[in-house]
Amino acid sequence: MAKRQRFHVDVPEGDLWLTGNTVSEAFLNGFQRYQQMKESPAAKPSPLFRDVFAEYQETFWKKLRASTRTNYQHQANKRILPVFGHIPIAQITVADIQTLYNRMEAEGLKRSTIDMVKKIMNPVMEYALELGIIHKNPFQAKKLLTVGGRKENSHKPISPEDMQIIRKALPDLPEQERLLITLLAYTGERSGEVCGFKWEDIDYANRQLKIQRGVSWVTRNQPTVGLPKTENSLRSIPLTRTFLDALQPDGQSGFILHRPDGSPLSYTMFTKMLKRALKRIGFEEGRYTAHDFRATCATEWLEAGIPLKTISAMLGHRDTRTTERYYARLRPEVAFEGVADQIDAHLRQQQQQIDTSIAS
Repeated sequence: MAKRQRFHVDVPEGDLWLTGNTVSEAFLNGFQRYQQMKESPAAKPSPLFRDVFAEYQETFWKKLRASTRTNYQHQANKRILPVFGHIPIAQITVADIQTLYNRMEAEGLKRSTIDMVKKIMNPVMEYALELGIIHKNPFQAKKLLTVGGRKENSHKPISPEDMQIIRKALPDLPEQERLLITLLAYTGERSGEVCGFKWEDIDYANRQLKIQRGVSWVTRNQPTVGLPKTENSLRSIPLTRTFLDALQPDGQSGFILHRPDGSPLSYTMFTKMLKRALKRIGFEEGRYTAHDFRATCATEWLEAGIPLKTISAMLGHRDTRTTERYYARLRPEVAFEGVADQIDAHLRQQQQQIDTSIAS
């Protein structure tokens, strides 16, 4: 007897099984079954994606930082809702999502920007799945979905030569620019944490800096002071004498980087001050970012022999994988320094052992 044919199909109304003695019979039976499902009083029309999104947003986005909510809303309004907002959520397929990925990649967008689609949409789809609105989350098809996009050149360590130029130029910079570059070049901390530092956070006796607050920006001109980015971000980091000498503390109080009224910098002020300082030192605009200084510190610490776990803790990372993958990288000009001499010494020692063995 021929094997009975059986196929599974996802439809908006739920799971549909096609069975029959032949392929054609299975599809005929499946078509009839699908018509029954559509006509069933129990079958409810799928709500639109924008309505489920709004419901999820109202309930769960309250837990997010204000700056994160603003960023998510901007990306949703620009990339997601214009494509999926008017579509019943149960009709969104893996192919629909991949089509959006492909379109964004063709526009030359960065991979992290394309990843935002999943970061925003996936929780909404999981919410719909939990409520029984949909029967499968299309983002679960990990083997089918592929994210391309332009690779980013972020987290690049600054060369030792350029870091020497930057550090030598510190005394000649205006006060606030000098403090900004000093903090970036020696602490390796995030922009928001650097803007949140107060003079009172420095423990001079134990040479430590307490990181207990951060500045986030709901808009570029609206700084908000709160806790740092994550629980791991609450920490103390050791301070070198070189850093303290460059900082030149003199009994000040309040925010180290500040506006004329003493309040923390806006994002616009922070980025403009960094650009001015680097231009004054002699670098063209866009050469280095605040995050490049963070990667540089991690790299310098690694080259100095500091254990990766310690570097990860100093950067406020949850584990060492992020540190190793994105931040702490041996620079080519340092990575192979002295390697040839080490190999020569090893080969000489090896040859001496052989000669000694033969002579004996």
